[in-house]
Amino acid sequence: MPLTLERRPGYVTRDLILAAAIERFSKNSYEETKLRDLASDVAVDVSYVHRCFGSKEDLFVEALKEAFRPERFIVGDGDELKRNLAQSVIEEPLYPAAAEVNPFEIMVRSLNSEQARPILRQLLFTEFVEPLSVKLKAPALQRAALISAALAGIRLFRDVLDVDSIFKDRPDDFRRLVEAVLEACLACAAGETETR
Repeated sequence: MPLTLERRPGYVTRDLILAAAIERFSKNSYEETKLRDLASDVAVDVSYVHRCFGSKEDLFVEALKEAFRPERFIVGDGDELKRNLAQSVIEEPLYPAAAEVNPFEIMVRSLNSEQARPILRQLLFTEFVEPLSVKLKAPALQRAALISAALAGIRLFRDVLDVDSIFKDRPDDFRRLVEAVLEACLACAAGETETR
């Protein structure tokens, strides 16, 4: 027997709301995404969305965390870390539960938002840059920020600008090139510069 709204457990409904939020935020700006529309998508009252997530801002944060899940890639040290970080820009889809949703679309659609931009900045720092910096040599925060910028740039180039064909033909070459970019970010000790 299928689960009706009355029979769905709370955690199932919460997951449905979160999936709908990820989809809505990936297709609309932060301001254009309305909780009432989102509630309608999953056949619940908007008050239930508030009960599950609090504010729209809180739901946006949860949607970003679920869509990106950066902790999957900040694993290991040295070469293992480099491989995992490279995987973060090679893996498709980044959000496997809804292959049609591109989490970088959420970011791009929110960059011009006065409300969403600070949330994005804070989340990037606390969920990716800081945890990554713990695994790096000094200047760790700068290295982590540079790695984040490189990975985001590659992902935006591929996914948002849709320039994927040059990468798909030779995935092993692409992986090696991404790892070389990461190696450059990791290689120099503080104060050192490459002379080549």
